[in-house]
Amino acid sequence: MLESKQVAISQKNQSSSVRSQIIPPLLKRALLTLKSKNKPFSLIDIGCGQGDLLYLLKKENYLKEAKVMGIDINKKAIRVFKKKVPWAKAIVADASNLKILKKGSFDFVICNQVIEHLENDEVLILEIKRLLKTNGLLYLSSVLKKWYGLYWHRNKFGQIVVDPTHVREYGSSEEFANLLIKGGLSIKNLDIYPGIFPLGDYFLLLLAKAGILKFTNLKYYYLAHPRIYQFSKKMLFLPIPGYAIIEVVAGKEIKSPLC
Repeated sequence: MLESKQVAISQKNQSSSVRSQIIPPLLKRALLTLKSKNKPFSLIDIGCGQGDLLYLLKKENYLKEAKVMGIDINKKAIRVFKKKVPWAKAIVADASNLKILKKGSFDFVICNQVIEHLENDEVLILEIKRLLKTNGLLYLSSVLKKWYGLYWHRNKFGQIVVDPTHVREYGSSEEFANLLIKGGLSIKNLDIYPGIFPLGDYFLLLLAKAGILKFTNLKYYYLAHPRIYQFSKKMLFLPIPGYAIIEVVAGKEIKSPLC
């Protein structure tokens, strides 16, 4: 079990203004801590997609001193990434097998809403630990699901999930945190906030299904139409029964010698 002294857990009932933020709150805090050292740092985004998160981090000045890399298994996404964030290096690779990168290469690793898509989460954590420098930090986020969690998607195993490509959804913060501890990382901070579904998203998805709007990925549609995104996020939000988002900042530290 996860001991209470190992992690500070913050249950958040966030306002709609916070919920609508694209940059995860705990990630912001972790990067601000890194920036406060006023030293250049290396950062990798594992499962970077088209570079949306890195683009926003750069725009809001979180990556001023950073040497940045993005990795994704999707070749088309990486092609877009190279155009959107040309200042970052991009590699097509499997997140569970990053042997092309040297051990201890990065001060900071981002893995945002990726781990739930992978067959072997333990292998991912070990790869992240290998890539981190000593005293490096990991930002990791995923989905928590209570036994009564309810949504309309099912994954390939027939399980109810919020995204049909999810291989798993974690049952508790202890399960999620212990995964990192087992992999040799120490938990610095852990936040949980309610899973919510904006009614604006539902309305746009209905329009797409009816053929009125043409898009296959709502996130990319929002990126192409920022005014619609801002309008949508001002609409009402509904809680998703039994679901929450979990964010963790963990570190790779030198183990103290046994006395």
